[in-house]
Amino acid sequence: MLMSLTTADHWLCDYGIPVVVSKPVYREFQKYARDGAPWLKSIEGILHVNQDIPLAELIPKALGASLSPASQDTLRYRPSLPKCYIYISSPLSVKFTYND
Repeated sequence: MLMSLTTADHWLCDYGIPVVVSKPVYREFQKYARDGAPWLKSIEGILHVNQDIPLAELIPKALGASLSPASQDTLRYRPSLPKCYIYISSPLSVKFTYND
């Protein structure tokens, strides 16, 4: 799942740090997101700098379907932001708390 990390002061997800999470991390996020936006006490991940978001690996292909290069470019378009993202693979790397 591709997500965006923002601060409590600036909720504009378009300006957040792109975060790529594994399926187990997203499942944990969903548990905390049922009653509001989850608040993160801390996260640990791998920072990828000067690399594009790996859309080909993130978006599973249906049988016979593919994502066009134009669609990939649209999803990667982030004006005025550096090419970087954080990858979080384990739910143990994220400390969630409820936030109403």
